[in-house]
Amino acid sequence: MTFGAGAAVRCAIFVAAVLLASGLSGADARQANGIPKSAPAFTKFVARFVEQALPGAKVTIVGRLQLDVEPPGGQRHTTDLHNVYSVCNRNPETCDAEVTTFVADMVYVYKTKDAAPSRATLRFVVRPSAYVAALRVNPKRNRPIAMPFAGDYWVILVDDRPTTIAMLDENDLAGLNLSIKDAKTLAFVNTLDALGRSLHKELSTGCRGILNGDSYTASTVVFIDEWLAAAQRCHGDMYVAIPASDVVLYTVGTADMKSFVDYANQIVAKAEKPFSSAVFRLTDKGWVPAALPK
Repeated sequence: MTFGAGAAVRCAIFVAAVLLASGLSGADARQANGIPKSAPAFTKFVARFVEQALPGAKVTIVGRLQLDVEPPGGQRHTTDLHNVYSVCNRNPETCDAEVTTFVADMVYVYKTKDAAPSRATLRFVVRPSAYVAALRVNPKRNRPIAMPFAGDYWVILVDDRPTTIAMLDENDLAGLNLSIKDAKTLAFVNTLDALGRSLHKELSTGCRGILNGDSYTASTVVFIDEWLAAAQRCHGDMYVAIPASDVVLYTVGTADMKSFVDYANQIVAKAEKPFSSAVFRLTDKGWVPAALPK
């Protein structure tokens, strides 16, 4: 299950261009294990990297692992560094590549003038509450369009860009001439259009399995009608776990629940962007935290 195909290829090609345009060599970007480990120092490091890669941009540190980036003649957007910082902490050997690719993503978006959201690019993602809390820290863009979903998870409206996902702020809606209600409806329609067919195909193949792909995979749990239809076909209660943004585990019944939870825990331990191993049971009103057998 994929979404926004081609973004990774464009990014890989563009990394070299970013380094050449900014005068940075690979060694400069890596700084021989010199990427700081503390969050404040890491934030300053990335801010300097962005300034070098995007000459003329105004880069401001607005919070822990958060930057405001205003390109020359462009619109200011908030950039969250929590994910790339987490990857660097878990996999120091790939940190230089992760940071370079992250900055390349940003520069690509700004230089191709894709920074402004449009109605066609509105989507939603499912994320833990920590993501919402991080978005609300920035005093300039602290109004994410987010709704509680199930347990610790929220549905967050985003702008789908060629190489990244930008969290949507209420301040962005004026330019789209949309109310919050209309933006939510449009984001649902757009995301269903992108994911609905592949989700239906996946759930039609069996009663247990794994959905994986990209950062929108977790969004599939919102399409309750598809999951209810699958549960009816399988003649049992449907359960899911969302251990990462790009993985959803599902099963019917609790017979193999220990193995199910163990596998979710393994994914959480290894994922670049781990969520949790919490399990949810499907009801006619949506997902609820599951009361699992001991």
